[in-house]
Amino acid sequence: MRFAYCALRLNTAHAPPAVDKSSRGGTKITRRISQLSNPRQRAANAAGWQNEADKLILAIGASMLPVVFYRTGVGNEPIREWLRSLSDKDSKTIGVDLKTVQFGWPLGMPLCRPLGNGLWEVRSRLSGNRIARLMFFLKDGSICVVNGFIKKTQKTPPEELEQARKRMKEWCDD
Repeated sequence: MRFAYCALRLNTAHAPPAVDKSSRGGTKITRRISQLSNPRQRAANAAGWQNEADKLILAIGASMLPVVFYRTGVGNEPIREWLRSLSDKDSKTIGVDLKTVQFGWPLGMPLCRPLGNGLWEVRSRLSGNRIARLMFFLKDGSICVVNGFIKKTQKTPPEELEQARKRMKEWCDD
């Protein structure tokens, strides 16, 4: 993940790393929480952040675009339901890619691709050599996710693109 790597490189001056010799002979560089001099890093640790990338992103003060999922008139969220129907590994892969977009926007290929008229897609590679797509647009500083699907052909299916554009228009008209 390139963004997390950049965040790590930016934070190396804040605290000297602790070197941990593993039993397999390799060297693993880690940070001791007690050595963190940046208040945001200490706050991330106190909040119980599990992921080191989350701590690093919080530490450099990166801005985050909130993600909002499409909701039908009766309150269902079809994209979230679709994500929950996937395996844990696949939904986590898509979630990590969406999170990268959240913290690193604007991004381009290979993670994001414009589809025209303000519509974008997040491109995720899943287990079993499958490909998933989340379609979104930006509105009022938020990422609005309007469609998600598993690709079965090389070209994006026109019905998926049409559905995303219809939902985008519906969302913008409100």
